[in-house]
Amino acid sequence: MKVTDIQTISYAIPLKKPIRMSSHLWREISVLLVKVMTDEGIEGFGETYCFKAIDVLIHNQIKPLLVGEDPFDIERMIAHCLNRFPLIERPDISTSAMAGVEIACWDIIGKFLRLPVYKLLGGCYRKRIPITCFLGIGTPDEVRKDAMTAVQQGFRTIKLKVGRNPEEDVEIVKAVREEVGDQIMLRIDPNQAWFVPTAIRQIRKMARYDPQYVEQPIPRWDINGLAHIRKTVDVPIGVCEGAVTIHRVMELIRREALDFLSTDPVRMGGLLQAKKLSGIAEAAGIPVVTHISKGDIQTAAWLHWIASTPSMNYSHDISPLVSSGIGRVRADTIVTEPAKIEKGYVEISDKPGLGVEIDEDKLRYYTRYYEEKYKGAEMEEKLDKQVSPPYPLY
Repeated sequence: MKVTDIQTISYAIPLKKPIRMSSHLWREISVLLVKVMTDEGIEGFGETYCFKAIDVLIHNQIKPLLVGEDPFDIERMIAHCLNRFPLIERPDISTSAMAGVEIACWDIIGKFLRLPVYKLLGGCYRKRIPITCFLGIGTPDEVRKDAMTAVQQGFRTIKLKVGRNPEEDVEIVKAVREEVGDQIMLRIDPNQAWFVPTAIRQIRKMARYDPQYVEQPIPRWDINGLAHIRKTVDVPIGVCEGAVTIHRVMELIRREALDFLSTDPVRMGGLLQAKKLSGIAEAAGIPVVTHISKGDIQTAAWLHWIASTPSMNYSHDISPLVSSGIGRVRADTIVTEPAKIEKGYVEISDKPGLGVEIDEDKLRYYTRYYEEKYKGAEMEEKLDKQVSPPYPLY
C-alpha cells in the first residue's frame, strides 16, 4: 500500500458558550483536517492546528516526501520529515504538521487491519476514560454554579481558568472548593499569565483549597522559573504550553521543573511520539494528562492513546459533545457518531482505525463557516481585542 495524496481542509465550529481565558475570549474551535489517500482506496483522517504555516508545511514539505511511501512505516516517515531541513528548524510547527498526517496514517492502518488504533498502540488497558470539566473565567458565583452542575453530571475533576484578576482568581478557587467539597479534584490554569513572583504569591494563596496542580503558571520558555516555583511552593506544578516535542519534555524533566505533564499527540508529532513520551514520563515518575482536544478526530486520537497507556491514570482534558453546555462544548460535530460523556466518562470505540466517520454535509457547512468568518486568516488575528489583556497579564 502506498500514499497517493494528502489533502487539507480548514473548518470551524462555534462553542455553545464562549470560554474566557487569561489571554482571550474563545468563541469557536478552528481545525485543520488532514486526509491521506492510498492506492488501495483506504483514506485516513487526522487533525491538527489550523495555522497557515502548518498547512503550507504539509503541502510543500511533507507531502512530496510521503507520496509513494507505505503508510505503515510510521518511524521512517517521522525521521524522514522531522530530521531534515526546513522542518528541523521549527520543531514546534513541524511536529504539529507531521502529527496531522501521522494520525491519518494510523487511521489507515487500523482500517486496513480492521482493528481499532488502540490495539496497535499496545492494546486495551482501559475502556472507560475519566474526563475533566473545563470551566472558563467568570464571576466566582458563575463558576461556582457551573462547577456544581458539572459534579451533578458525574465529573470528578474540574479545571478552572484564572489569570485575569489576582483577587478574583483566588475567590473563584475558594468558591468552587466550598461548593463541591473535598472529594472533587481541582486543576488551576492561568495559561502563562503570571511572572514568577506573582505565581508564587497566587499559588500560596490557593494552596489552602488543595488544587491537584497549577498548570503553566508562567511563560512556557521560562524553565528555570518553573523549577524555582516548583521548589518554592507546596502545590504540584503542571506544564502544558511548554511541552512541545519529546526533547523539550526531557529538558523539563532534567531541570525538575514539573510534577504533571499536560500535552497531546499534535504537540508531540503524532501518536507514536506520544507513546514514546508516555514511556519517558513513566520512567521519570511524571503523570501525563491530555491537553484539550479540539475536533472529534483529535478527540478519537487522544482516546486511543489513553486507552492503550497504563500510566495515564488521571482525568483528561477531552472535548466531546455534551448536552448541558457546561464547559468547553462545541455546538456541533463533523463526524457521524461523536464521543459522548456519560457520568464523567467516555468509552473508547471498537471500530476500525480511529473509529470515526466524516459527515460530509456538516464538513462542507463548517468549511464555509470558516471561510466566511476568517477568510483564511489565522486564529490569533481574529481574537477579540476588547477582552485580550497584554501578555503576560501580571
